[in-house]
Amino acid sequence: MAYIGARPTTNFRVAPTKDTFTGDGSTTTFDLANTVPAGGENALQVFVENVRQEPGSGKAYTLGADGSGDLKRITFSSAPVASAEIYVITSFSNEAFAKITDLKGSEFVLDADGDTTIAADTDDTIDIKIAGSDVFQLTSSKLDINGKELVLDADADTSIHSDTDDQIDIKIAGADDFRFTANTFTILSGSTIQNSGTASGFVSASDYTTNKSHAGDGSTTVFALGVSSRAVNDVLVFVNGICLVPTDDYTISGTNLTFATAPAASAEITFRFLPLV
Repeated sequence: MAYIGARPTTNFRVAPTKDTFTGDGSTTTFDLANTVPAGGENALQVFVENVRQEPGSGKAYTLGADGSGDLKRITFSSAPVASAEIYVITSFSNEAFAKITDLKGSEFVLDADGDTTIAADTDDTIDIKIAGSDVFQLTSSKLDINGKELVLDADADTSIHSDTDDQIDIKIAGADDFRFTANTFTILSGSTIQNSGTASGFVSASDYTTNKSHAGDGSTTVFALGVSSRAVNDVLVFVNGICLVPTDDYTISGTNLTFATAPAASAEITFRFLPLV
């Protein structure tokens, strides 16, 4: 409905709790089921035989700590008579409820059939269970999604998952495209890697790149490759058409290639760069 002025706020209201006891003529202390916040006497309504009791020192009762140090013990100044009906109604504010809601490691059930929960039964660890199975685990240093998919886009067909031990799969548009294991990066069937044109030393998967700009002079052993980020086994080196042996006949450091022996004067030197994919 419409409102004139500010719309009323919607607050979460916590239902009052009721504790019941029976007097025996000698007992003066009674422990409530729930802890009451400090100064919580104002949240209590204590009745003996339907007569409300006045709280405070020198009055009908006081509120104090039980044997565990929790603020939940009512102490009467005089023991209620035998068979006296005693009941205590506790009303919690939102702030008070937040202070006393200590699950002490028990599960907090979220759904009707009780199989979706949040629990912290291990110190400093939060487990989220959905449909009866632990799905996520959160600690101060990690989020463990336990092999489930991490969905990245709106229509849920692009994701990262690790449902096989020691393997990460990247799914794009509903199909696994790339896979990582401990020592291998695999491009799965139907997928390719393309260079945007800005990656240094990156060549097309379909073409070799050849550099024939050098010639020997009988003394020079160091020649510029013309590219960077290449390993010695990524480059085929030919001198006058003869393929040399990597490491034995030449090495690579940065953008330079160094021959073990200087190519002869006028020798044709060819560098052929193997695809990186």
